[in-house]
Amino acid sequence: MGEEGGAGIRILILDTEQPTLKKMQSYLQELDYISYTEVYTQSEMMLDAYRRERPGMVFIRVGRPDLNGLSAARRIRAMDELAKIVFICKNQDYTTLAWELRAVDYLLDPLDYDRFIEVLARAG
Repeated sequence: MGEEGGAGIRILILDTEQPTLKKMQSYLQELDYISYTEVYTQSEMMLDAYRRERPGMVFIRVGRPDLNGLSAARRIRAMDELAKIVFICKNQDYTTLAWELRAVDYLLDPLDYDRFIEVLARAG
């Protein structure tokens, strides 16, 4: 999606699931309080961006060994106690970990628009 300019929530996404990414991007494009969204398919690149930008929220895919999403979430939490992390997962197996890492919430894939907006509002 890239930078849109203006003041608003900055979001980073770590995911490789194209249908989910397309859906998230279409949801986010409708919201005027989102200033930009960047998508990463490698955790190290997303972590570097997090260090530089300190975004308002991070969506992290968990349950895919190629992404190391849980490790990325732990590293973000270690560098920023106030980080707003939202997990994206295929099932509810990660709810306990979301709680332990003090994630804002989790989204089940396939995404539901109302639930997506609810999570954004909760993260505020």
